[in-house]
Amino acid sequence: SADQTEAFEYTIVDSDGDSSSASLTVVVNNVPEIVVTNATVDEAALDAVGSDPSSDAETGTGTIVVTADSAVDTIEVGGVTVVAGGAFIGGSTTTALGTLSFTGYDGGTGTLSYSYTLENPATQSGPGAFDRFDVTATLADGDSVQSLLSIVVEDDVPTAMDDDGGMLFEDEAIVQSGNVLSNDIG
Repeated sequence: SADQTEAFEYTIVDSDGDSSSASLTVVVNNVPEIVVTNATVDEAALDAVGSDPSSDAETGTGTIVVTADSAVDTIEVGGVTVVAGGAFIGGSTTTALGTLSFTGYDGGTGTLSYSYTLENPATQSGPGAFDRFDVTATLADGDSVQSLLSIVVEDDVPTAMDDDGGMLFEDEAIVQSGNVLSNDIG
């Protein structure tokens, strides 16, 4: 948990135009928080379609840490309750891109561990995509705090390689053929 501070500046003006400024500072002690370590996975490691299928980079791991003065009662990630009554019950959730599995919970530190395995390529164009999961922790005192787990999916972009079409001479009647895609990746 952490302390949160909010400061408000205000000015009052009397009927003849004189003014005075002041500030009000409010400190809220022990605000619960969630710190998420996001995992990164790589489409290149996908067995069926990746450019580097021997890699294990399609799987990533991370943690979700809940800090609070009150004990953690429940943690829900992506609609799945993985901690209930302060005890780890585990579970997993599957999306169109992959599977998020919960691998352990340390109630003393509030640390929930997870593993994410990419199973399908993302369909967007551009440098990467995200598989996102809402995180909600409810404390024994009834307070709750929310965050977001974002799995970073690195896009497996194609790599075009230079080709050599051979030499043609101006006065020769030669038909040149070949495949400019055979040495490209992706």
